[in-house]
Order: sequence, then structure tokens, then C-alpha cells
Amino acid sequence: MRRILMWAVLGLALSACGAVGAQRPDDAPPTSARGGYTFDLHDQVINPSTPMIAKPLAGKLFVIIDPGQVEDAFLIDNSTHGVVGFRAFLEAGLRRALAGYFSELSFVAPGFAFPDSFHYVAQARADRISSKNMVLGYLTHAVLEMNWAFAIRPSTQADYRFSFSGVAQSEVSYETLWIGAQQLLTSAMNGLLTAWTDKNVYQALAETAAPGGAADPGSRAGAAAPIVLAVFDVQDASRNLDQDTLVQLTTYLSTLLVQDGRFSVVPRDQLRLQLLDEKKGSYRQCMEEGCQIELGKALAAQGTLSTTLIKVGGKCVITSTLFDLKTETARRGATAETGCATEELLEAMRQIARQL
Repeated sequence: MRRILMWAVLGLALSACGAVGAQRPDDAPPTSARGGYTFDLHDQVINPSTPMIAKPLAGKLFVIIDPGQVEDAFLIDNSTHGVVGFRAFLEAGLRRALAGYFSELSFVAPGFAFPDSFHYVAQARADRISSKNMVLGYLTHAVLEMNWAFAIRPSTQADYRFSFSGVAQSEVSYETLWIGAQQLLTSAMNGLLTAWTDKNVYQALAETAAPGGAADPGSRAGAAAPIVLAVFDVQDASRNLDQDTLVQLTTYLSTLLVQDGRFSVVPRDQLRLQLLDEKKGSYRQCMEEGCQIELGKALAAQGTLSTTLIKVGGKCVITSTLFDLKTETARRGATAETGCATEELLEAMRQIARQL
């Protein structure tokens, strides 16, 4: 009892001084070089917003982790505390965020002998974690912050196909440094996945999945060129789903269409830039057929795809219409009646893709 009270008093003292968390009374971490504590992140895990992928890419992903660019043990800047096991912590976060996209994923050191077979190469860099004071009202909070970057390319190309850099940040409230570190890495992975989705990285990598930059290796030789589609975000007339879920459903549908080989899809960020050029501002301001047709033509697409979700009683109905931009008429339509749970909506998207 006396030991527990001692740790409780120590935790309050650390919190009052702007430190980054009280500790478990039965597991005191070792003292750091600055008189604080050294926290082991080896066994810490996160749960980022995982992607919805119909089929992983065939090529294996090798992620280069350079010890010179990702330190394993260091003192947190502007803090008395330090961490160990940060490299393994970052690797675990990247594995949870990206494993669904690839058939295999391995972390390697610089100088690794890559196989001759087709694969993907990525590299991650992370600056040291810093502690920054944030004043909210009458309280001062210690917030963890980290600058980091990630880039990926197919083995057939010298330049990166996708490059991301961002600033990850913990929330303003956490009980221990372990939780603050988990919040920090979750912020980093969610930022990466958002950019990955916005830039249609899965599609871009799938198009280089065969040596020489050819399209999907499973496509038939001599097949007709795919129809270029501008796919607009799924619209939820029932207003039951959040925007992130709608974007993921849209990405999932786009991926299914690309896998079939009959369609290619205009990257989502190009659609967004065109919307800004047209002063539409957002997808929601361009839901009329005429607006989508004009945007599709401006992007040199051959068709547009408009998808709507409605709810009737306990059932959800998804309708999707493909417009031919040359004739400005509806070319194909698809419908799927389903339950409204996320797993059921995924199956509905598969039905829509098969009908189109």
C-alpha cells in the first residue's frame, strides 16, 4: 500500500511538471540520462484505420529501415524521458497499416540483396520524438510530435512512385508515455493511409505489377484498352455513414473495377484538384449529372461513375450509374440490396463491380 501511494504521488508530481505520463506502480522503468525514465516500446502496438482490399498486390514489399534514419534508443527532445525499441515500434506500425496491400512484407537493412523477381521497395525515415507544450485554457499539456516520411517504388523503376512526409502528433490527454507513443504512431499511420487513398497508390502500384511497367500481369494480351473512369465518392442519402467510410467504400469499388481489367480510374487527387479549379470546392457540390460530365471531360475520362446509398427500413440499397461522356447518356447501371453493416456493404460493392 505504501509503495502504491509513493508511485501515485510521483505520478502527480511528474504530471504537474509537464512530464509525459505517470507509470505503472509494479513496473518502474529504468532511469534515463536526464533523470527521467526510459520507456521500452518493443511490445507496444497500435490499431490504425486498416484498408479494405479485395486482393493484395502480388509483389513482395521490402521496407528499408536505416538505423541512421530511424534511431532505436534516444532521449525525447525537451523532456527528461527516453525510449528504447522505437525502431521495432515503427516497424510494427507499418506492418499493421500496409500488410493488407501486399502478399508479403519484410523489413530489411541498407545493402540488402533484393531478389531478381518483381517486388516493391520502400524506405521509412523518422526524426526523434519531441515533447511540446500546448496551452489550452488554464492547462499546459505535453504533446508528443514526430516528423517522418515514407516512400515506395516498384523494383522496375528507379524513382519512387509515392512519397509521403508528415507530422504526427499525440493527443493532449494520455495517462502514460506508452499511451502517448501509441497515439503518436497511430496519427502517423492514419496520415499515411489517408494520403495513400487520396493518391490511389494501390492502383498506381498495380499498374506496374509486371516487369517493364506493364499493366496487371493477369490481363489478356490483345484485350481492348480499359475505359477511363472518373469515379465520384459514394453518396449516402441516409446520412448514416461517416465520410471516411464512404471514401473507403469508393476506393474499394475503384480497386475492384481496375482489377477486372476493363476499366482504369482517374486518381482521386486529380478529381479533387479539378473540383478546386472549377470552384466547386468538394464532391458534394458536384453531384448533379451535368457537373460530373463536365469534370470527367476536363480530366480526359471516357466515363463517370456515380454511386448512391439509400436506406429503406433495415435494408440498404446501392445504385451505381456509368455515364458515357461521348454520348452523355447512361451506359450501364447496377444495383445491390444489402444489410447496412460494413461487411455487407463490402459485398454489395463486389456485386456492383460484377454488374458493371
